[in-house]
Amino acid sequence: MEIKVLGFRGNIDSVSKTLDKINSLKNSDDEIIQLLNADAIASLRHVEHGVNQAFFSFQKT
Repeated sequence: MEIKVLGFRGNIDSVSKTLDKINSLKNSDDEIIQLLNADAIASLRHVEHGVNQAFFSFQKT
């Protein structure tokens, strides 16, 4: 399993257009892209916990 954490700044004017663009970046349905407001991130450990929670939520379905 490979995990990449990338940082970007931007404004979302259209949620549907943004989600369409994000989905077009994926190479397969096994990939997960998660967007978040980084202003609420306290530390690297906080990011790691969020990634783990994202994986956990997909394993439940």
